[in-house]
Amino acid sequence: MTKRANGFLTRWIYLVPITILVIMSAHIALDTRFGFHPDETIHGDGMQYFESHWWPPPLNSDGLLYSPDGWSRVYNGELVYLIYGKVAATLNSLIPKILGTEICDKSIAVPSDDLSPYHVFMPVIFLSKSSVRQYRIYRILNVLLLNITLLSVFVCKPRNVWARILGLTLLCVPQVIYIYSYANSDAWGLSISIFFFLFILTAKIETGSIRYAITSGVLVGLLLLSKETFWLSLSWGSVLAGAKYFEKTKNNASKLSFNQGVIFFAVFAIIVFLIITPLKIIYPATQGNWHTKTEEMREIRSWNAYKPSNPIAAGYRLATKNEPISTIMKNQYWFKTSMMSFYGLFSHMTIVLPNWIYVSALSIALLNIALTISTTWLKWSRLDLMTKVLVVFAPLSIFLNIAASVYNSWTYDFQPQGRYLFSSLIPFAILLAGTVAVENKWSIIFRMVSWLVGYALCLYVLATYAI
Repeated sequence: MTKRANGFLTRWIYLVPITILVIMSAHIALDTRFGFHPDETIHGDGMQYFESHWWPPPLNSDGLLYSPDGWSRVYNGELVYLIYGKVAATLNSLIPKILGTEICDKSIAVPSDDLSPYHVFMPVIFLSKSSVRQYRIYRILNVLLLNITLLSVFVCKPRNVWARILGLTLLCVPQVIYIYSYANSDAWGLSISIFFFLFILTAKIETGSIRYAITSGVLVGLLLLSKETFWLSLSWGSVLAGAKYFEKTKNNASKLSFNQGVIFFAVFAIIVFLIITPLKIIYPATQGNWHTKTEEMREIRSWNAYKPSNPIAAGYRLATKNEPISTIMKNQYWFKTSMMSFYGLFSHMTIVLPNWIYVSALSIALLNIALTISTTWLKWSRLDLMTKVLVVFAPLSIFLNIAASVYNSWTYDFQPQGRYLFSSLIPFAILLAGTVAVENKWSIIFRMVSWLVGYALCLYVLATYAI
């Protein structure tokens, strides 16, 4: 009985820190004005469209909210807009009193005057005659998703040390809680990548079975219907799944034959194909030459400075201006801002935290990473295959994510966005404490103190700067 009680407390003690952060997230969602958060107007417009539609409109349709570069989120092929739109439409008839109506005529994010031309972000300015009626519902849906995600991480069965490490990391990063507090598609993408990670770690389904192929195919399909920045989760996901299969079959136990392998990958591919086909294949095919048509739409809908034919806006489509990629790679401001916004940079990246907060958070992270690296070096022989693969591949996965963000800023728009690096949160968590299973008492105590300080700092940041 005592062991059962202790197990119950161990599993559910995390409800306290989870509840506190979910309440803070809900407070931000309900109390901040619409348009205060980055890109929320255009995210909300995309969700609102699908309240009354099941299919994206033809390219260049009227009645949509287009960004300065001539793009509407209804064309993203992200499933979250359809889901949130339909849920909001249903709730509208059930609980209309919780809805908020606010017309956002102009929402402006102005960069500082002391920044060089390559420090300019695409302005977040929209003109709209319509309102985004259900924005509080879209926000609350993200808050609920935060609650589901954190509970899934901490109470998953069987209990997994890496899942707990990931959960503790999420509770210490204010920007993570923040993106679940307003209407956007980043929160959905992060949650799908986390569910994918949890499935690989804790699934009781036999690796290589048909059930495993179907379930993993569904998750990968949903990941491909999420924001493109989270597609990079497939890198560590593939490596992790491969390592888990190899570890189970290293003694020739449950090893797939050639025919079984072919069937497995065929079923997996078919499931992924069926899930992504409507939005990623059929719809673009109905629009003709997708690339040509979208460029034509941008030419018509974008502001003059963002016309594809003559992109004169500073920091926009640098590659077409014959600027080398080193323009971004050597830009210290880009890397500094990306790291700052990975931890906490709110509103339209205008609410900057005091330097001591960034330094404190970075110091805690670096000390824990140093402990992980030293433990890996000194106790390599004691680490199991999964831990070795996770710790070794983690920095490579993070580097891949940063490289992709650099490439995006070079080819499209100068955007040092920490949100674009969130597919690195899982490998980052592994780097922070992936070797805890073989560490001594004092190292574990240090980890616990680090988490308590990091969690307290996260609460302070959210309460002081985000609400």
